[in-house]
Amino acid sequence: MKSLGRLLALPALLAVALAGCGPGAREASPPARGAACMADPGADDGYCDRFMADLGRRTPLPADQAEPARAAETAVAQALSGRVLDRCNGGEGSCAELTAWGERPATPDEIRDRLAPIDPAAVVRVSGPADPGVTGSVVFGALVGTICVYGHQRFNKGPDRVYAGGPLPDGTCLADQ
Repeated sequence: MKSLGRLLALPALLAVALAGCGPGAREASPPARGAACMADPGADDGYCDRFMADLGRRTPLPADQAEPARAAETAVAQALSGRVLDRCNGGEGSCAELTAWGERPATPDEIRDRLAPIDPAAVVRVSGPADPGVTGSVVFGALVGTICVYGHQRFNKGPDRVYAGGPLPDGTCLADQ
């Protein structure tokens, strides 16, 4: 019977824990940090460990940076998009060729070129053993204003993951390897 009581108390505990979340939440106290990693299909076994370790080293963004962070994340995601469907529908090439290009593995040079208008000094490389990206993908870190946008991309068609956050302790958006 005690187990049933504990089980029934669980929703109440979750409701209390989540009461400070959401659009109607007040910011009387600093928000708690919480994160989870859901690996994409094809991700290597260590991806989530590397991602969470990187996330734990980052300086949290203040609450007033939430909207600029979303805007920076969107700008980088759009810059990295291969726009395959738009280009196909716009007649910029044959749909078969553009689709084949979109499925090719991304290269650091291609990603660096796409990020150059946003951050000419963006760090871009093939994912290393401590990087917060899937092994073999291209990882990137770009500074957009005061916000670090980072993630990884495996194929030309677009980024797998794009995150906005604070800098690492050394002030960079992607740690040196």
